[in-house]
Parts: sequence; C-alpha cells; structure tokens
Amino acid sequence: MAKSYYGSNAALTALVASATKLALYSVMPTVSTSGTELSGGNYSRTTVTWGSAASGQVANSAAFQTPTASADWTAAAGWALLDSSGNIYYFQAFSAAVTVLSGQYIYAAIGQRVRTES
Repeated sequence: MAKSYYGSNAALTALVASATKLALYSVMPTVSTSGTELSGGNYSRTTVTWGSAASGQVANSAAFQTPTASADWTAAAGWALLDSSGNIYYFQAFSAAVTVLSGQYIYAAIGQRVRTES
C-alpha cells in the first residue's frame, strides 16, 4: 500500500517525538532480537534532536556526538534509534564496522542523520 507525504510526515512526527536516543551495536538488532549494545569505556546512548518532517523525511536539527571514549570501544556494526525506555524503532548497519579508540568520539553534523518513511 502506498503512503502519501502527509502519512509519511505524520508517522515521522510521531517517531521523532519518542525516538530520541541513538545507540551503537556490536551485534545488530533484528526485527525479533535486541542485538548487543556497546558498553564500558564511557559509552552511553546519545540524545538526538530532530527537525520537522517534510516530503517523507526528517533529519537531526542539531549536531550531536557520543561521549568521548575513556577506553577503546568494541567495533560498532551499526546504530539504532530508541525511545527513553530502550525500545528500538529503527536500526541500520554501517557500511563498515566503526572502532572508537580511547579519546575519540562519533560526531554527526546537522542534517547528517536522515530518516525516511515510505
């Protein structure tokens, strides 16, 4: 079934009202499993601020970064968007695993994280 931009924008608006945390995973979640989230070395979920949905897309409206690693993190296979209770809304693998070493962090500029609803 096709969805209009109105429907896509409504779905995204509801999503970004809840899914405000970005988490990194060494083992990706699936539709039926929760995956393995990174832990240790000062890792924690990162808050994402979203803009307004338009044309079936929404992007982060503020830059964000993970905490600075205090020890090397396990290689991240991808990321997911979660609500404050830890429920996963979207997940996506990186094209190649990302390793954050002690003293490093992951940064995303405004508009770099875009979600599309179709």
